[in-house]
Amino acid sequence: MRLSLTLALLTYSFCLVMGQSASSYAVQVYAVVQTDPPQITLQWPEVPSNNYVVHRKLKSGTTWGSTFAQLPGTATSFVDTTVMKHVSYEYRITRTTNTYVGYGYINAGIEIPEATLHGGIILLVDSTLAGPLAPELIRLENDLLMDGWNVARIDITPDVSARIVKQRIIEKYNTAF
Repeated sequence: MRLSLTLALLTYSFCLVMGQSASSYAVQVYAVVQTDPPQITLQWPEVPSNNYVVHRKLKSGTTWGSTFAQLPGTATSFVDTTVMKHVSYEYRITRTTNTYVGYGYINAGIEIPEATLHGGIILLVDSTLAGPLAPELIRLENDLLMDGWNVARIDITPDVSARIVKQRIIEKYNTAF
């Protein structure tokens, strides 16, 4: 009886955890820019939280450095008034709750020149996860496109040999780029 009760509780807990999606944990941030005076407003949906921490760096920067802003858990936006036109900034928003830490990342700037084409990138996706991750994969592909990449996607089952994967990558490269 004790073993079956323990298994039932574990199964129930697993179902609760599996019921969450990646978007439940992420900070779904978007930016609104204003040119005069220059400012970038970061906004996200309201989610019960303990607090938010904002980091900012130049797009060319390699580290986040110290905390840029600390916000209460009720916050749904942050206004950066220290920005300059023609400078690209990356922001990381960290949400802390009692059960998890979630992150959101965004690149924003005012009057930034259009991204040039960087070249091609092949996105290799486990086909068993392509369905459950469809919205996230679409967002990733759109983000890569907007960043100047030509995206070619390959969905592959996990049981395919490395030789076949390599062959599919070469074929996609030769036809897509």
